[in-house]
Amino acid sequence: MAKKSKVQKKKASSVTEQKVVQETNKVGYSNICLLVTSIIALLVGLACFQFYVNVIAVPNLPAIDLNEWWGTNTTKPKDTSIRPFRVLYIDSVSI
Repeated sequence: MAKKSKVQKKKASSVTEQKVVQETNKVGYSNICLLVTSIIALLVGLACFQFYVNVIAVPNLPAIDLNEWWGTNTTKPKDTSIRPFRVLYIDSVSI
């Protein structure tokens, strides 16, 4: 009878070992899934950031000298004199 109990224990231990191996495989599979999901989420996050930086974000305004003249170079001084003028209205314009 002692031999039978040892045989039964061996069978039980082999079944236990199989369960441990199966659980280890499940844990390994879930780790791989977690790693792949994390990498995909990281890549999607980087793509969204690049889209925001390149398309959505408003760039800084350049510094512009407001006292600089734009156009042809005229060395004539500005005419700051005040001259009288008259505004003419045509009858068709008035209501």
